[in-house]
Amino acid sequence: MKAIKITDDAHARLTNITGLLMAKSRKPQTYADAVQALTTQAILLPEEMISHIQEVISNNKDLGYTTIEEFVKAAVRGKLEAVFKGRVLS
Repeated sequence: MKAIKITDDAHARLTNITGLLMAKSRKPQTYADAVQALTTQAILLPEEMISHIQEVISNNKDLGYTTIEEFVKAAVRGKLEAVFKGRVLS
């Protein structure tokens, strides 16, 4: 087992991701599980795109998005529904 130093912010984010994984799987999860999920399930977007998404979220509260993740999920869901001719996807 290896030890690494991380910032308090990174620790808080890993804790949050670990909690989400536990809620999803209904099983205990570790930080190692969170890191594994991040390295296998994460999608990297260019910083400029992230900035545009943050701007949309900040300037359009009526859209109902509070996080980049919510916005991206909705965008991908919309694209998939278009490709699958309106079939609702969860």
